[in-house]
Amino acid sequence: MNGYILIVKTANNNVHVMTSQREESNTPRAFKSIDAAAANAQKVGFKQISIDLS
Repeated sequence: MNGYILIVKTANNNVHVMTSQREESNTPRAFKSIDAAAANAQKVGFKQISIDLS
């Protein structure tokens, strides 16, 4: 998989990976840029976004 994936952590420290609606439900959605991943997170309704490049 090439690109960036979006992983969200809830206040309870539960981790969820954003998946693609077009592919299998267990397949993470890959974004071509960090900007696209952040824009999608904002579109979904997240107000705070942290980026970890490790």
